[in-house]
Amino acid sequence: PCPTRRSGVVAAGVVGLLVTLAVVAVVVTVTWALVVQRVRKIDSDLYPVQVNSDARLAVYDQRTAVWRLVCSSSGDEAVARLACEEMGFVRMLTNSAMKITDKGLNLTAQFYCVRLQQLPKAQKTEEVLFPCLCKSKIALSVQ
Repeated sequence: PCPTRRSGVVAAGVVGLLVTLAVVAVVVTVTWALVVQRVRKIDSDLYPVQVNSDARLAVYDQRTAVWRLVCSSSGDEAVARLACEEMGFVRMLTNSAMKITDKGLNLTAQFYCVRLQQLPKAQKTEEVLFPCLCKSKIALSVQ
């Protein structure tokens, strides 16, 4: 009778251990998913506007998850000022227009165009932008 009793105790111990490991795995998985979700949210909240290494202004399109260049327009100075403020800079030094083919970028770049009428009241860069083709292939550059 003793060996049978022992095997029952061992089996119960193994089952208890497996249940404990399963609970720990679920807790770890849920915690990891929450951390990853929070980090992604922080990343997208902190950096929706950036200046590329060659000074082109790029704005993140959350709907399509791509960075778009800003097509040059008569509102370049106001857009550049707004973007620099959004990135935390006190002021913009200069802005210019940059032909995309001059920098070797393939023509598959995606663009935003500017809604000029919304510039005066805009608080964020994305409020004045909409996806477009940018036929001129001239992007706003900020320094």
